[in-house]
Formats: sequence, C-alpha cells, structure tokens
Amino acid sequence: MASIAQLYVSNHRIDCPNRGNIDLDICLFCENLIDVSLDNVQPFIRCTPPVQANAERAQGRNRERKRTARRNKLKSGESSNTPGSDFKKNIHTINKVISTSLRHPEWGISRVTETVQQQGTVVSRRKVGEIFKDQNMVYKEDRLRRLLVLAANDELELDAHQTELLNRHDLCFRDKHFVGDFPGHRLIQTSVAVPAKSIKAPLYADIVIDTYSGYTFGHIDMSPSRSSHVLLLQQSVFPFVSKLTAYPGQVFTPSSSIFSHRQFTEYLSNLRIEQAFFTETPGLVHQFWRAFLQPWVKAVPAYELIRGTNLQSHFQRDLDDFNHTYPLPGFPNAKRSPQTRIDGYLRTHT
Repeated sequence: MASIAQLYVSNHRIDCPNRGNIDLDICLFCENLIDVSLDNVQPFIRCTPPVQANAERAQGRNRERKRTARRNKLKSGESSNTPGSDFKKNIHTINKVISTSLRHPEWGISRVTETVQQQGTVVSRRKVGEIFKDQNMVYKEDRLRRLLVLAANDELELDAHQTELLNRHDLCFRDKHFVGDFPGHRLIQTSVAVPAKSIKAPLYADIVIDTYSGYTFGHIDMSPSRSSHVLLLQQSVFPFVSKLTAYPGQVFTPSSSIFSHRQFTEYLSNLRIEQAFFTETPGLVHQFWRAFLQPWVKAVPAYELIRGTNLQSHFQRDLDDFNHTYPLPGFPNAKRSPQTRIDGYLRTHT
C-alpha cells in the first residue's frame, strides 16, 4: 500500500516526489490526490505518490548527480585517471614484479611484494601471486629457467648474484666460457661407461659434443675400443664440421699417428676446431647423460645387447632424432634442439 504524503504549498508550487517542483494546478488534477487544505496558515495537500516511481526517480536523480559531478571533475582537470592510465599502471606493476623477481629468483611472493611496495608501487600479495601464475613464475625453478632463457638470448645482463644462482642451477651455464662462437668451433670429447642392468655389464660410449649447439656424435660398443674414437672423428665429426664451417681442412686417413696428442691437436687446428679442457665433467656431458644416454641404454632390449648386432645403427638412429628434435633445456640452447640452434646460426651468417 502506498504511503500518504503531506506536501506544503509555497508560492503556489509543490515539491512533488514524482515530478519535482511543479505548479499547484497540476496537482489538483492528479489521480493520486486525496485532500486539499489551502485555507490553513501553511497550505498543504495530501496524496499517495507511488513508492516504486518515487524510488526510481530518486535513483535517477542520484545517477544524474554522479554523472554531472564526474563531467565537472574531468572538465576542471582534477582527475588523475586519464584514458589508459589504469592500463599503464597495471603494466607498470607487472613489469616491476617481474624485474624484482628475476633479480632475486629465490624470493617468494611475500618478499617480492614487500620490496615492490618499498619502491613506491602499490601492490598486494594477491596481485603478485596472480602475476606469478600468469607469467608461469610460481616456483623458483620456473623463475631460474626464465632467467636462463633471457641470458641465453642476450636479452638480459646478469649481475654477480644472478650468475651465481644460474651456475648452481645449470652446469652448462657454469661452462659458458667454453661455448664455441659458431657450430664446430669448440668440441668436447669424452669416453663413458654406461651401466646396463639387463646384461649386468656396462656399455662403452665415445662421445663428441659441439659446445655451440649441443649437437652430439657417438659410438657405442660392448667393450672399450681404442679405434672407436678415431672412427667417430673420421666418419661423423669432421665431415659434419667441415660442411658447416666451410673449412674442409685435410683429408683424414686414420693411422696410428692420430693417437699422438700433438698430431691430433694439429689436425684440429687445421679444421679451426678447438679442444675444450675441463678440470671436472662438463655440464654438456651431464646433460647428454641424463637426457639421452642413460635412458637409451635402459630402453634397449636385453637380446639386442647380448647379441650386440645392429647396436651402433640403433644408437645412431635414435641419436639423430635426439639432435633434431630434443629441446635441450639448459644453456645455451634454452629449449631449442641442437639442429634448430645450428639452423638459426646459418640463417644469420650465410
């Protein structure tokens, strides 16, 4: 039921809840009019204005007042929220959180939030957590991987603290000073024994790794062979490197003289290949062991290991696939396959 309103007359006008300040004559013809008393000292009328209409009109007046206030504020230049300012503030906050986190990848949400706030940027722990999630930086390992990719692509100059963290995180980054300037520039050669549980004996692998790309050459056998290293260099490494670098060098004929370290070094020099010497196992060797060699030996059927037939061809086939498709996560490939990194070099240098 609508409530009864008593409205006083002033200068022959009335403040109607529905129509605003109107002439008294209009009220006299309104269907909501109940009583008129114009002979009193203070004339008035009684009516029953609809509640819903009254509420809607009041809300409309409030909305109009707010719109008018906003327009006046913009005209007077008092507003700091110029078009796009919220977007710019959000981008600034995101960049601030990311840069702070990459400077200290070991910091969590609370420490990053506190530091960013101290630097004058208003941000909450919840907002920092959302940024971490959106940027795939929730865990320390995620942040270190992102930092590693930026370093590998020369998009970020590392300070001493970041360098120390990456050295501990990635053994390949620790050996970054040994990375060649181009494919085939600097090689790592090593021989390893890989345990094979199915035959209760190790397999022996000679490995040569290109430090620029991680491209790996290998020869595997049931027993250590002095000649396998020479054959690997002759049949795989030198032809590949010669083709890449356009330095054909000498025609290589394996002989006992190649086992002379001096002559071997001279031959590498003719091909403009350098040997990388390490006091401990290089990170690239660790990476190849974990990513390919150890899983491969575990997956080879026992009967194939026992007979030893086609072992090298099987190994070579899978190794070729590894070189062309496996995204090496560490430095310097940063999730690119060895062949992809070589192709990238050739596109920009040929």
